[in-house]
Amino acid sequence: MRLRVNRYRLMKGLIVVFTLFYLFMVWLRPAIGSQQDEIYPFFAWSLFSWTPAWERLENTVVLLAVDGEPVDGVRYLIPNDNISDAKALRRVVNACESAPADCGAAAEEWLFPVARRLTSGNNIEISVGKARVDLRAAQREIHRLADGETRETDYFRPEYEVGRWTVSR
Repeated sequence: MRLRVNRYRLMKGLIVVFTLFYLFMVWLRPAIGSQQDEIYPFFAWSLFSWTPAWERLENTVVLLAVDGEPVDGVRYLIPNDNISDAKALRRVVNACESAPADCGAAAEEWLFPVARRLTSGNNIEISVGKARVDLRAAQREIHRLADGETRETDYFRPEYEVGRWTVSR
């Protein structure tokens, strides 16, 4: 019986000490210079590092011309919601970034069949690269997206190009 009472008092005391220490660390946070909003239990919780960033780089295929006629504006060819097309695009971008000599062969093997399927066999000129995606702007403008005033691709900003090809029938 005495062991149970001592364990209870010890736990009660540890909870009080932990709570006071935690509140002290919250109070001391500005002096430490921590920019984190959350403190679990004292500093950033590692789970939050897995949350996607509001702005990030995505692989893109930009359609430049169809049958020799340039397209107006930026037209993205492969949406990221198609997993097999996105995987083909990722393979080509990885090949271009790691071994530029293999870039053309990788594009011909992985990307050209997808591009031919998506463009109904027209002769097209494409550019493969990275674009910055701004999810916060898309969230702010969700009503314009729903009304059709803007498109999803309006929130992509091309950053750099890894390759450019003409895909023929």
